[in-house]
Amino acid sequence: TFRNSHSVDKRHVVGQLGYGLAVMRGRWKFALARYHSTREFDGQKEAPVFGSFTISRSL
Repeated sequence: TFRNSHSVDKRHVVGQLGYGLAVMRGRWKFALARYHSTREFDGQKEAPVFGSFTISRSL
């Protein structure tokens, strides 16, 4: 841990944006979301984009 090794320089300020949609159907809820972020490291070629899909049911 005290030797030089591969590393990347991180950016100290990162922007993030998220948006989504939720639909209630009876006791069920379906939610879809997408998230965009600026690059987190110097030399990173593409900005991160990811999403989620959630199904839930109330008791």
